[in-house]
Amino acid sequence: MLSPYASVLRNRGALAFSVAGLVARIPIAMEGLGVVLLVSITEGSYALAGVLASIFAVSASAISPLSSRLTDRLGQRRVLSVLALAQSAAVIGFVVAVREGASVPTLVVLAVVGGALQPNIGSLVRARWSAMLTGTPGLGVAFALESVIDEVIFIIGPVLATGLALGVSPGAALVVASVLLTIGGLSLAAQTSTQPTHTSRADARSNREQMGVAVPVIALIFASLGIVFGALEVATVAFATERGIAVTSGVLLAVFSAGSMIGGLAFGTRVGGRNLPRQLVVVLSLGVVVVAPLPFIDAPLLLGAAGFVAGLVISPSLICGFTIVENLVPSSRLTESITWVSAGIGLGVAIAASIAGVVIDAHGGSAGYLVCIGGALLAASAGALTFAPLERAWQARPAAIDPSVRDFTD
Repeated sequence: MLSPYASVLRNRGALAFSVAGLVARIPIAMEGLGVVLLVSITEGSYALAGVLASIFAVSASAISPLSSRLTDRLGQRRVLSVLALAQSAAVIGFVVAVREGASVPTLVVLAVVGGALQPNIGSLVRARWSAMLTGTPGLGVAFALESVIDEVIFIIGPVLATGLALGVSPGAALVVASVLLTIGGLSLAAQTSTQPTHTSRADARSNREQMGVAVPVIALIFASLGIVFGALEVATVAFATERGIAVTSGVLLAVFSAGSMIGGLAFGTRVGGRNLPRQLVVVLSLGVVVVAPLPFIDAPLLLGAAGFVAGLVISPSLICGFTIVENLVPSSRLTESITWVSAGIGLGVAIAASIAGVVIDAHGGSAGYLVCIGGALLAASAGALTFAPLERAWQARPAAIDPSVRDFTD
Protein backbone atom coordinates (compact mmCIF):
# COMPACT_ATOMS: atom_id res chain seq x y z
CA MET A 1 0.00 0.00 0.00
CA LEU A 2 2.88 2.37 0.77
CA SER A 3 5.13 1.68 -2.21
CA PRO A 4 3.35 4.13 -4.58
CA TYR A 5 3.92 6.91 -2.04
CA ALA A 6 7.60 6.04 -1.67
CA SER A 7 7.89 6.07 -5.46
CA VAL A 8 6.63 9.64 -5.90
CA LEU A 9 8.81 10.88 -3.04
CA ARG A 10 11.89 9.58 -4.83
CA ASN A 11 11.50 12.29 -7.47
CA ARG A 12 14.26 14.89 -7.15
CA GLY A 13 13.35 17.54 -4.58
CA ALA A 14 9.97 15.97 -3.73
CA LEU A 15 10.80 14.79 -0.22
CA ALA A 16 12.34 18.15 0.71
CA PHE A 17 9.37 20.29 -0.34
CA SER A 18 6.88 17.79 1.10
CA VAL A 19 8.57 17.88 4.52
CA ALA A 20 8.83 21.68 4.47
CA GLY A 21 5.15 21.84 3.55
CA LEU A 22 4.25 19.54 6.43
CA VAL A 23 6.06 21.75 8.96
CA ALA A 24 4.51 24.91 7.51
CA ARG A 25 1.03 23.36 7.59
CA ILE A 26 1.05 22.23 11.23
CA PRO A 27 -0.05 25.77 12.29
CA ILE A 28 -3.26 25.30 10.28
CA ALA A 29 -4.25 22.57 12.74
CA MET A 30 -3.22 24.71 15.72
CA GLU A 31 -4.43 28.23 15.00
CA GLY A 32 -8.21 27.74 15.05
CA LEU A 33 -8.08 25.54 18.14
CA GLY A 34 -5.45 27.83 19.63
CA VAL A 35 -7.79 30.82 19.29
CA VAL A 36 -10.65 28.85 20.86
CA LEU A 37 -8.49 27.73 23.78
CA LEU A 38 -6.84 31.12 24.35
CA VAL A 39 -10.07 33.11 24.29
CA SER A 40 -12.25 30.58 26.14
CA ILE A 41 -9.68 30.23 28.93
CA THR A 42 -8.96 33.97 29.17
CA GLU A 43 -12.46 35.34 28.59
CA GLY A 44 -14.60 32.36 29.65
CA SER A 45 -16.83 32.40 26.56
CA TYR A 46 -17.07 29.76 23.86
CA ALA A 47 -19.31 32.09 21.86
CA LEU A 48 -16.65 34.83 21.69
CA ALA A 49 -13.95 32.23 21.04
CA GLY A 50 -16.01 30.75 18.20
CA VAL A 51 -16.72 34.15 16.67
CA LEU A 52 -13.05 35.17 16.68
CA ALA A 53 -11.98 31.81 15.27
CA SER A 54 -14.64 32.25 12.58
CA ILE A 55 -13.42 35.74 11.70
CA PHE A 56 -9.88 34.44 11.43
CA ALA A 57 -11.00 31.63 9.10
CA VAL A 58 -13.29 33.82 6.97
CA SER A 59 -10.52 36.35 6.48
CA ALA A 60 -8.13 33.60 5.38
CA SER A 61 -10.73 32.13 3.03
CA ALA A 62 -11.48 35.49 1.44
CA ILE A 63 -7.93 36.69 0.92
CA SER A 64 -5.88 33.53 0.32
CA PRO A 65 -7.15 33.07 -3.28
CA LEU A 66 -5.89 36.56 -4.07
CA SER A 67 -2.47 35.85 -2.60
CA SER A 68 -2.38 32.57 -4.53
CA ARG A 69 -3.20 34.42 -7.75
CA LEU A 70 -0.27 36.70 -6.97
CA THR A 71 1.85 33.60 -6.36
CA ASP A 72 0.94 32.22 -9.80
CA ARG A 73 2.23 35.48 -11.28
CA LEU A 74 5.25 36.28 -9.13
CA GLY A 75 6.40 32.86 -7.96
CA GLN A 76 6.31 31.11 -4.59
CA ARG A 77 9.64 32.37 -3.26
CA ARG A 78 8.73 36.05 -3.37
CA VAL A 79 5.18 35.80 -2.03
CA LEU A 80 5.56 33.03 0.56
CA SER A 81 8.59 34.60 2.23
CA VAL A 82 6.63 37.77 2.98
CA LEU A 83 3.43 36.01 4.07
CA ALA A 84 5.18 33.58 6.43
CA LEU A 85 6.91 36.36 8.36
CA ALA A 86 3.97 38.78 8.36
CA GLN A 87 1.39 36.22 9.48
CA SER A 88 3.60 34.97 12.29
CA ALA A 89 3.96 38.52 13.60
CA ALA A 90 0.20 39.12 13.35
CA VAL A 91 -0.68 35.97 15.30
CA ILE A 92 1.75 36.80 18.09
CA GLY A 93 0.21 40.27 18.20
CA PHE A 94 -3.23 38.67 18.66
CA VAL A 95 -1.93 36.63 21.61
CA VAL A 96 -0.50 39.71 23.29
CA ALA A 97 -3.75 41.62 22.78
CA VAL A 98 -5.89 38.88 24.36
CA ARG A 99 -3.55 38.50 27.32
CA GLU A 100 -3.55 42.27 27.88
CA GLY A 101 -7.36 42.44 27.89
CA ALA A 102 -7.80 44.33 24.63
CA SER A 103 -11.32 45.28 23.58
CA VAL A 104 -13.40 42.99 21.39
CA PRO A 105 -13.20 45.34 18.36
CA THR A 106 -9.38 45.28 18.64
CA LEU A 107 -9.39 41.49 18.75
CA VAL A 108 -11.67 41.39 15.71
CA VAL A 109 -9.28 43.58 13.71
CA LEU A 110 -6.29 41.47 14.69
CA ALA A 111 -8.16 38.26 13.80
CA VAL A 112 -8.95 39.71 10.37
CA VAL A 113 -5.31 40.65 9.77
CA GLY A 114 -3.99 37.31 11.02
CA GLY A 115 -6.33 35.36 8.77
CA ALA A 116 -5.72 37.56 5.73
CA LEU A 117 -1.97 36.94 5.89
CA GLN A 118 -2.24 33.16 6.20
CA PRO A 119 -0.50 31.45 3.24
CA ASN A 120 -2.27 28.45 1.74
CA ILE A 121 0.63 26.03 2.02
CA GLY A 122 -1.35 23.05 0.76
CA SER A 123 -2.06 24.68 -2.60
CA LEU A 124 1.60 25.65 -3.00
CA VAL A 125 2.80 22.10 -2.39
CA ARG A 126 0.14 20.58 -4.65
CA ALA A 127 1.13 23.01 -7.40
CA ARG A 128 4.72 21.73 -7.11
CA TRP A 129 3.50 18.16 -7.44
CA SER A 130 1.45 19.10 -10.48
CA ALA A 131 4.43 20.80 -12.14
CA MET A 132 6.54 17.72 -11.46
CA LEU A 133 4.09 14.90 -12.31
CA THR A 134 1.36 16.24 -14.63
CA GLY A 135 0.37 13.62 -17.17
CA THR A 136 1.58 10.68 -15.06
CA PRO A 137 -0.36 8.26 -12.82
CA GLY A 138 1.88 9.40 -9.95
CA LEU A 139 0.08 12.73 -9.67
CA GLY A 140 -3.04 11.14 -8.17
CA VAL A 141 -0.86 9.32 -5.66
CA ALA A 142 0.97 12.55 -4.81
CA PHE A 143 -2.31 14.37 -4.21
CA ALA A 144 -3.45 11.49 -2.02
CA LEU A 145 -0.18 11.78 -0.09
CA GLU A 146 -0.84 15.47 0.51
CA SER A 147 -4.33 14.69 1.83
CA VAL A 148 -2.76 12.14 4.19
CA ILE A 149 -0.24 14.77 5.31
CA ASP A 150 -3.17 17.11 5.96
CA GLU A 151 -4.48 14.48 8.36
CA VAL A 152 -1.07 13.97 9.96
CA ILE A 153 -0.99 17.64 10.88
CA PHE A 154 -4.47 17.33 12.37
CA ILE A 155 -3.16 14.47 14.50
CA ILE A 156 -0.13 16.44 15.66
CA GLY A 157 -1.66 19.92 15.76
CA PRO A 158 -4.60 19.50 18.17
CA VAL A 159 -2.56 17.48 20.67
CA LEU A 160 0.28 20.00 20.52
CA ALA A 161 -2.07 22.98 20.76
CA THR A 162 -4.04 21.55 23.69
CA GLY A 163 -0.92 20.53 25.59
CA LEU A 164 0.72 23.91 25.13
CA ALA A 165 -2.40 25.97 25.94
CA LEU A 166 -3.32 23.97 29.06
CA GLY A 167 0.15 22.91 30.19
CA VAL A 168 2.30 25.96 29.42
CA SER A 169 0.23 29.08 28.74
CA PRO A 170 -3.10 29.81 27.01
CA GLY A 171 -1.26 31.63 24.20
CA ALA A 172 1.62 29.17 23.82
CA ALA A 173 -0.09 27.19 21.06
CA LEU A 174 -0.35 30.23 18.80
CA VAL A 175 3.22 31.31 19.49
CA VAL A 176 4.59 27.87 18.59
CA ALA A 177 2.38 27.82 15.49
CA SER A 178 3.99 31.08 14.39
CA VAL A 179 7.48 29.66 14.84
CA LEU A 180 6.62 26.56 12.81
CA LEU A 181 5.15 28.64 9.99
CA THR A 182 8.27 30.77 9.84
CA ILE A 183 10.59 27.75 9.70
CA GLY A 184 8.53 25.68 7.26
CA GLY A 185 7.41 28.59 5.10
CA LEU A 186 10.88 30.04 4.59
CA SER A 187 12.30 26.57 3.92
CA LEU A 188 9.68 25.91 1.24
CA ALA A 189 10.18 29.32 -0.32
CA ALA A 190 13.93 28.72 -0.56
CA GLN A 191 13.46 25.57 -2.68
CA THR A 192 13.26 27.35 -6.01
CA SER A 193 14.24 24.36 -8.18
CA THR A 194 10.84 22.69 -7.69
CA GLN A 195 8.56 25.72 -7.65
CA PRO A 196 6.18 25.99 -10.63
CA THR A 197 7.01 28.44 -13.39
CA HIS A 198 5.06 31.62 -12.74
CA THR A 199 2.88 33.07 -15.48
CA SER A 200 2.54 36.51 -16.99
CA ARG A 201 -0.48 38.72 -16.38
CA ALA A 202 -1.65 38.13 -19.96
CA ASP A 203 -1.42 34.33 -19.65
CA ALA A 204 -3.29 34.37 -16.35
CA ARG A 205 -6.05 36.55 -17.80
CA SER A 206 -6.43 34.32 -20.86
CA ASN A 207 -6.89 31.22 -18.70
CA ARG A 208 -9.27 32.72 -16.15
CA GLU A 209 -12.41 31.68 -17.99
CA GLN A 210 -11.11 28.11 -18.35
CA MET A 211 -11.43 27.37 -14.64
CA GLY A 212 -14.91 26.05 -15.51
CA VAL A 213 -17.39 24.21 -13.35
CA ALA A 214 -14.97 22.25 -11.16
CA VAL A 215 -13.80 25.08 -8.91
CA PRO A 216 -17.21 26.43 -7.78
CA VAL A 217 -18.70 22.95 -7.42
CA ILE A 218 -15.83 21.53 -5.37
CA ALA A 219 -15.59 24.74 -3.33
CA LEU A 220 -19.28 24.36 -2.42
CA ILE A 221 -18.80 20.74 -1.40
CA PHE A 222 -15.65 21.55 0.57
CA ALA A 223 -17.42 24.42 2.35
CA SER A 224 -20.02 21.92 3.55
CA LEU A 225 -17.26 19.58 4.73
CA GLY A 226 -15.67 22.55 6.48
CA ILE A 227 -18.84 22.86 8.56
CA VAL A 228 -18.23 19.31 9.75
CA PHE A 229 -14.61 20.07 10.65
CA GLY A 230 -15.31 23.37 12.40
CA ALA A 231 -18.18 22.08 14.51
CA LEU A 232 -16.24 18.94 15.41
CA GLU A 233 -13.33 20.98 16.77
CA VAL A 234 -15.39 23.31 18.96
CA ALA A 235 -17.80 20.58 20.10
CA THR A 236 -14.98 18.23 21.09
CA VAL A 237 -13.26 20.88 23.19
CA ALA A 238 -16.56 21.61 24.96
CA PHE A 239 -17.39 17.89 25.33
CA ALA A 240 -14.08 17.16 27.06
CA THR A 241 -14.14 20.32 29.18
CA GLU A 242 -17.65 19.56 30.52
CA ARG A 243 -16.39 16.18 31.71
CA GLY A 244 -13.30 17.60 33.41
CA ILE A 245 -10.90 16.10 30.88
CA ALA A 246 -10.15 19.15 28.74
CA VAL A 247 -6.60 17.98 28.05
CA THR A 248 -7.96 14.96 26.15
CA SER A 249 -9.78 17.10 23.58
CA GLY A 250 -6.65 17.20 21.44
CA VAL A 251 -6.34 13.42 21.68
CA LEU A 252 -9.95 12.93 20.57
CA LEU A 253 -9.40 15.22 17.59
CA ALA A 254 -6.20 13.37 16.76
CA VAL A 255 -8.07 10.05 16.76
CA PHE A 256 -10.54 11.50 14.27
CA SER A 257 -7.65 12.59 12.06
CA ALA A 258 -5.95 9.20 12.42
CA GLY A 259 -9.04 7.59 10.94
CA SER A 260 -8.95 10.07 8.08
CA MET A 261 -5.25 9.42 7.51
CA ILE A 262 -5.78 5.67 7.28
CA GLY A 263 -8.74 6.18 4.96
CA GLY A 264 -6.62 8.41 2.76
CA LEU A 265 -3.71 5.95 2.61
CA ALA A 266 -6.03 3.13 1.56
CA PHE A 267 -8.01 5.20 -0.92
CA GLY A 268 -5.10 7.10 -2.43
CA THR A 269 -3.79 4.16 -4.43
CA ARG A 270 -7.30 3.26 -5.63
CA VAL A 271 -8.35 6.59 -7.12
CA GLY A 272 -9.86 5.76 -10.50
CA GLY A 273 -10.14 8.09 -13.48
CA ARG A 274 -13.22 6.66 -15.10
CA ASN A 275 -15.79 8.36 -12.91
CA LEU A 276 -14.17 10.29 -10.10
CA PRO A 277 -17.27 12.51 -9.56
CA ARG A 278 -19.25 9.35 -8.79
CA GLN A 279 -16.62 8.26 -6.28
CA LEU A 280 -17.01 11.66 -4.63
CA VAL A 281 -20.79 11.27 -4.33
CA VAL A 282 -20.34 7.82 -2.76
CA VAL A 283 -17.93 8.96 -0.04
CA LEU A 284 -19.99 12.07 0.73
CA SER A 285 -23.08 9.92 1.24
CA LEU A 286 -21.12 7.65 3.58
CA GLY A 287 -20.11 10.75 5.50
CA VAL A 288 -23.70 11.40 6.58
CA VAL A 289 -23.99 7.89 7.97
CA VAL A 290 -20.78 7.94 9.99
CA VAL A 291 -21.26 11.34 11.70
CA ALA A 292 -24.89 10.69 12.66
CA PRO A 293 -24.12 8.96 16.02
CA LEU A 294 -21.81 11.68 17.40
CA PRO A 295 -24.39 13.85 19.24
CA PHE A 296 -25.76 10.84 21.09
CA ILE A 297 -22.51 9.52 22.59
CA ASP A 298 -21.66 10.37 26.19
CA ALA A 299 -18.56 8.27 26.88
CA PRO A 300 -15.21 9.72 25.70
CA LEU A 301 -13.88 6.31 24.60
CA LEU A 302 -16.96 5.65 22.48
CA LEU A 303 -16.72 9.14 21.02
CA GLY A 304 -13.12 8.47 20.03
CA ALA A 305 -14.10 5.20 18.34
CA ALA A 306 -16.99 6.83 16.49
CA GLY A 307 -14.77 9.75 15.48
CA PHE A 308 -12.18 7.32 14.10
CA VAL A 309 -14.81 5.65 11.92
CA ALA A 310 -16.14 9.03 10.79
CA GLY A 311 -12.63 10.08 9.86
CA LEU A 312 -12.22 7.16 7.44
CA VAL A 313 -14.33 8.91 4.76
CA ILE A 314 -12.89 12.42 5.10
CA SER A 315 -9.59 12.03 3.22
CA PRO A 316 -11.22 10.16 0.32
CA SER A 317 -13.62 13.09 -0.12
CA LEU A 318 -10.76 15.59 -0.23
CA ILE A 319 -8.62 13.41 -2.50
CA CYS A 320 -11.48 13.15 -5.00
CA GLY A 321 -12.11 16.89 -4.94
CA PHE A 322 -8.50 18.00 -5.33
CA THR A 323 -7.86 15.46 -8.10
CA ILE A 324 -10.92 16.62 -10.03
CA VAL A 325 -9.76 20.24 -9.83
CA GLU A 326 -6.22 19.41 -10.93
CA ASN A 327 -7.55 17.61 -13.99
CA LEU A 328 -10.04 20.28 -15.04
CA VAL A 329 -8.21 23.61 -14.69
CA PRO A 330 -5.20 25.00 -16.63
CA SER A 331 -1.85 24.67 -14.90
CA SER A 332 -1.34 28.44 -14.90
CA ARG A 333 -4.39 28.77 -12.59
CA LEU A 334 -3.78 25.70 -10.46
CA THR A 335 -2.46 27.36 -7.30
CA GLU A 336 -5.35 29.83 -7.28
CA SER A 337 -7.91 27.12 -8.10
CA ILE A 338 -6.74 24.82 -5.32
CA THR A 339 -6.77 27.77 -2.95
CA TRP A 340 -10.36 28.63 -3.90
CA VAL A 341 -11.58 25.13 -3.04
CA SER A 342 -9.44 25.10 0.12
CA ALA A 343 -10.97 28.46 1.01
CA GLY A 344 -14.32 26.71 0.85
CA ILE A 345 -13.18 24.52 3.71
CA GLY A 346 -12.09 27.58 5.68
CA LEU A 347 -15.41 29.30 5.09
CA GLY A 348 -17.30 26.24 6.29
CA VAL A 349 -15.09 26.01 9.38
CA ALA A 350 -15.78 29.67 10.13
CA ILE A 351 -19.53 29.28 9.79
CA ALA A 352 -19.55 26.15 11.94
CA ALA A 353 -17.29 27.55 14.67
CA SER A 354 -19.62 30.49 15.18
CA ILE A 355 -22.86 28.49 15.08
CA ALA A 356 -21.49 25.63 17.18
CA GLY A 357 -20.21 28.04 19.82
CA VAL A 358 -23.68 29.53 20.28
CA VAL A 359 -25.33 26.10 20.29
CA ILE A 360 -22.86 24.77 22.85
CA ASP A 361 -23.28 27.75 25.18
CA ALA A 362 -27.03 27.13 25.11
CA HIS A 363 -27.30 23.33 25.03
CA GLY A 364 -23.93 21.77 25.89
CA GLY A 365 -21.02 20.22 24.07
CA SER A 366 -22.77 17.20 22.53
CA ALA A 367 -25.30 19.47 20.83
CA GLY A 368 -22.47 20.95 18.82
CA TYR A 369 -22.18 17.67 16.90
CA LEU A 370 -25.62 18.31 15.42
CA VAL A 371 -23.92 21.01 13.37
CA CYS A 372 -21.57 18.29 12.05
CA ILE A 373 -24.57 16.32 10.82
CA GLY A 374 -25.95 19.41 9.11
CA GLY A 375 -22.64 19.94 7.30
CA ALA A 376 -22.47 16.31 6.17
CA LEU A 377 -26.02 16.50 4.81
CA LEU A 378 -25.18 19.69 2.92
CA ALA A 379 -22.04 18.10 1.44
CA ALA A 380 -23.90 15.00 0.27
CA SER A 381 -26.72 17.11 -1.16
CA ALA A 382 -24.30 19.40 -2.98
CA GLY A 383 -22.49 16.39 -4.42
CA ALA A 384 -25.70 14.84 -5.69
CA LEU A 385 -27.13 18.07 -7.14
CA THR A 386 -23.94 18.99 -8.98
CA PHE A 387 -23.03 15.47 -10.11
CA ALA A 388 -24.34 15.81 -13.68
CA PRO A 389 -22.41 18.95 -14.73
CA LEU A 390 -19.29 17.79 -12.92
CA GLU A 391 -19.42 14.39 -14.60
CA ARG A 392 -19.84 16.01 -18.02
CA ALA A 393 -16.78 18.17 -17.41
CA TRP A 394 -14.83 15.15 -16.18
CA GLN A 395 -15.67 13.06 -19.22
CA ALA A 396 -14.69 15.95 -21.51
CA ARG A 397 -11.34 16.67 -19.84
CA PRO A 398 -8.33 16.74 -22.20
CA ALA A 399 -6.23 14.33 -20.16
CA ALA A 400 -7.27 11.30 -18.14
CA ILE A 401 -5.74 9.52 -15.19
CA ASP A 402 -4.24 6.15 -16.10
CA PRO A 403 -7.28 3.92 -16.73
CA SER A 404 -5.46 0.90 -15.33
CA VAL A 405 -5.94 2.31 -11.83
CA ARG A 406 -8.89 0.62 -10.21
CA ASP A 407 -12.13 2.60 -9.91
CA PHE A 408 -13.39 2.72 -6.30
CA THR A 409 -17.02 2.47 -7.48
CA ASP A 410 -16.50 -0.64 -9.65
